[in-house]
Amino acid sequence: MGLIKMDFDISKDNCLGYIYCPEMKNDVIIRSGIFKDYKSDTKDKNHIPSDIGILVDEGQFLIVSSDGKIEDFTSEAGYYTFDKKSKPLMLNEKFDDLNNLELNNDINVSSARKFYFINTKEIKGDKFSTPMPISYKDNNLKINVDVKCYGRYTFKVTNPVNFYYSYGSNIDSDYVLDDNFKKQFLEKFLEILNQALSLVSTSNIPYNLLPKSSEDITNAVKSCLKQFYQSQGISVNNVLLSSVTPTVDSAIMIKAIEEDKLYSNSDIINDDSKESVKEVKMFCTNCGEKIIGDIKFCTNCGFQIN
Repeated sequence: MGLIKMDFDISKDNCLGYIYCPEMKNDVIIRSGIFKDYKSDTKDKNHIPSDIGILVDEGQFLIVSSDGKIEDFTSEAGYYTFDKKSKPLMLNEKFDDLNNLELNNDINVSSARKFYFINTKEIKGDKFSTPMPISYKDNNLKINVDVKCYGRYTFKVTNPVNFYYSYGSNIDSDYVLDDNFKKQFLEKFLEILNQALSLVSTSNIPYNLLPKSSEDITNAVKSCLKQFYQSQGISVNNVLLSSVTPTVDSAIMIKAIEEDKLYSNSDIINDDSKESVKEVKMFCTNCGEKIIGDIKFCTNCGFQIN
C-alpha cells in the first residue's frame, strides 16, 4: 500500500476527485486533507473512494495513515494517487532523519484511512524576554556581564513523522500552536538560552554585538535543544535578539573598565585629560564598588586596585 507519483494533473478527465489541503495559516501545523468529489462538487473528508488524486503543495508534508499508523508519506510537491498493491513510496528530499526510516508494513487497514498535511514552513513564535539576567562571559572585557535579553524566535517541524506521532495522530480538526504549547516551548527555550549563550561566548563575541549574531545564537540553541526536541519532531528555527541590556551593576563595571583603559593609554591623551579621567575612575573593576581614597585593594571584594 503506497503512494504513486502521477505524470498528469488531477483534472476531471483523470480521476473521480482529489484530496487537497487549503493554505495553512501561520499557527496551523497539521490539517486533515479535504476530498473534493468532481461528480457532486462537494467536499468530504470522511468518505473517500480509492480512485482519487492527491495534491501536495510546496511547504507541505503528506502522511497517509490508517488507525493512527503511517502507511506512507512524501515531502515532495506534486500529484499522487494511492494504490493498495504498491509499496510505500516514502519520498523524502528535506529531512535527514527520515532517510533510514522503516515503516511497519504489518498494518490492519481499516476503512478510516486518513490523509494529513503537515506545515513544513517556518512558524512564527512569540516575543520573549529573560525573566532573570543571564551571565554572559565577555572575553573582550574579561568579566561576566549580567544581561537581560529581548527578542523573538520561530519554530519549524524538523521530523514530520515524529511530530505526527507526538501531537497529530488521529486529529479531527486543525492542530494549532495554542497558548499552552507555546508556554511549554518558551519555558524550555529560556531554560536552554543560558547554556546556548555560554557556547556563543567561546567565539569571543562581545555582549553588545549579540543582537548582530543571530546565526551563532540560533545554531547554539539548536545544538542544545536537539536531543530534547528530536523525539518530538519540532524545534526552534531562528532566534533574533532585538536588544541585550546589562544590569545596573554590570553597567558600572563596564564603565569602570572602559575608563581604566582610557586612563592607561597615556600615548593618546594629554596630562589635563589624564587628570579628568582620574577623577571619574571611582569604581572597582571587579565588583563595581565605589573607590574612596588612595587604596590598593577594594574594601568590598578585596580585588587589587591598579
